[in-house]
Amino acid sequence: MKQPIFTFTAVLLFTLLAAACQPKTSSAPASSPEEVHTGPHPGDDGNGIGTTVTFHPDGTVVKSTHYEKADRPTMTESGQWKMNDRGRITAVFPSGKLRFQPGSKGMEILDIHGHSYHKEHEKYILRKSSAKDSAYFTGNWALEGYNGKGYRQIMKIHGETANDIMVSIGFSGARKGCQFSGKGVLSDGQITIPLKNTAPDMKGTIIIRPADENETLSLSTLNPEDRNELMYFCGGGASLAGDYKKLQ
Repeated sequence: MKQPIFTFTAVLLFTLLAAACQPKTSSAPASSPEEVHTGPHPGDDGNGIGTTVTFHPDGTVVKSTHYEKADRPTMTESGQWKMNDRGRITAVFPSGKLRFQPGSKGMEILDIHGHSYHKEHEKYILRKSSAKDSAYFTGNWALEGYNGKGYRQIMKIHGETANDIMVSIGFSGARKGCQFSGKGVLSDGQITIPLKNTAPDMKGTIIIRPADENETLSLSTLNPEDRNELMYFCGGGASLAGDYKKLQ
């Protein structure tokens, strides 16, 4: 009567040993999402789009989108991201969802169903980018669209410390324009300034981040619904928002 028990025990022990000897696999992605990825990719209308995505460890994500052949400013919005057990990322923004697949070459943008663009997938890969430091932001920046005459809006940035940044915006060439001064924090290659520090009744947060690789900064709010607050500091229908080119 002891033989069946012994046989069962031996089989069980052999099964456990075989399982322990199997090579371990990991579903961890080849590239951590907690970093900055940027690059151009095709848009739905066939025109190029420049996208920069910053993933934060707390589950928040910030995306800036620049339409290369359209006369419109860079759009910035924040959202939340999650990774599933296959390593795929879903980022939820006010404008909708984006899906990504981290890989050895960078962060691949997936289609609306979470699938790769297959033969054209290389065109949808955002490359890992180093977060810009205070030296990159320091200097004078002019609101894009200025052609040397008339209204001119200048943003001046200088660092008090490695992470504490002073931002001031002024204007010339018109009777009314924008005036702003605030202290921000540089983190993960972007500057954030809570507007309540300047105007207590406001709830928005200014975000200043690189729009592309051509020394352009995008100034917007973390949430698109707060964007109108950027007009509070201006007259004549102007706004702090927009793309700023670095002055030499």
